[in-house]
Amino acid sequence: MFRYIRFSLFDYFILEKYNLVSVKSSLYLFYIFALVSSHMLMINPHLEVSEGIWNYFTIVGYRLILLIAMDKFVSQFKKDDSRIKAYEEEQEKGDIK
Repeated sequence: MFRYIRFSLFDYFILEKYNLVSVKSSLYLFYIFALVSSHMLMINPHLEVSEGIWNYFTIVGYRLILLIAMDKFVSQFKKDDSRIKAYEEEQEKGDIK
């Protein structure tokens, strides 16, 4: 019984078998948590955390900005690509007539 509960919790929380959230949403949530934690450590440097955790959140803290910038770039690139394809299709239709 305990083994079944342990594996189902492992599947649910670690492997996320039953999770329908996108990877992008998970990344945003993780980096928001990292950014908040990083700023909490900067505001109160006397918090008792290990040096490894301190360094990790300091390094990862600003990657949210890079994630947002890359997401915006990719979405703009997709918009431009679809606009170019629509323009090319319109030009092909104009040449046929």
